[in-house]
Amino acid sequence: MIPDLPTHFEKLSDVLKFRLQETDLSYWLRKPPQRHDSPGELFRMSGRLYRAGFSEYEREQILRAWFDSYYRPITDREFHRAVTRVCEDTNSVSPKWPAPEQRRIDKVITSAAGALEDLRARSTPEPQKVDPAVIIDSLFPAGSLLCFARGVSSAETQVREHFRGRERQYQFLVPNPMSSRRGMTDTGSISCRCLANTGPLTYQVVEFDFGTLEEQAALHLHLARMLPLLLVVFSGNKSLHGWYDVKTREEATVTRFRRYAAALGADKALFTPCQLVRMPNGQRDNGVTQSVLFFHHA
Repeated sequence: MIPDLPTHFEKLSDVLKFRLQETDLSYWLRKPPQRHDSPGELFRMSGRLYRAGFSEYEREQILRAWFDSYYRPITDREFHRAVTRVCEDTNSVSPKWPAPEQRRIDKVITSAAGALEDLRARSTPEPQKVDPAVIIDSLFPAGSLLCFARGVSSAETQVREHFRGRERQYQFLVPNPMSSRRGMTDTGSISCRCLANTGPLTYQVVEFDFGTLEEQAALHLHLARMLPLLLVVFSGNKSLHGWYDVKTREEATVTRFRRYAAALGADKALFTPCQLVRMPNGQRDNGVTQSVLFFHHA
């Protein structure tokens, strides 16, 4: 064990432990987090690690080790949000994306009644019963290189056929094809899921993690006036993931769409092309189905 780091970091690689020791973060990490520290401290430490140059994957490994003996289990979703949202939280200049505008949001959701039923009425019949393989084949051409993940830190990038028949075993996928099996991250490490090995932008997934499902459905139907909506997936918890087709759109069009979605309160973390999203009609680690509510099967 490298000196000055507590025993709860024993599972980290020696290289990662050495890098931690070389920073002044060891001061913050000497004691495990206390009962009152989560979730705020999770985000604060992720921000400190980000500014120290640790990659998304490295930050998650460190945070998991630090919270290993916490009084309650920290969920994958909490770790996932802490490492993916840190970029916007630590931006001390002006944000790239607009802040949510409550006036615009209220204008859309005031007519939310019946939006879920409207969404289902526009869908292929019984979308919740469609095999995930059929949906994946509809979204991506044969032979595509895809990235699936059982958890946020266990992604695999392989050709489409590698996953056939096993789609339900994965909670997540990247909503864009990959260009290679591995790529180099901004910090110089090799990863099977990073911007460097993500292929052309094909789908923009939008998530709203506030409001009722009716209100979120109304927001997605509203955004569908701008770009084609092909798929809406229930996260299995409290949000709807809408898949919008952008494969033939100019970059400026996609940027305008993202800015408008951000103003409506969309999660800006999903604007990263290699961000993981929920597998349609897959299953969460707690057994809850990530049901498809809307599917436009071309």
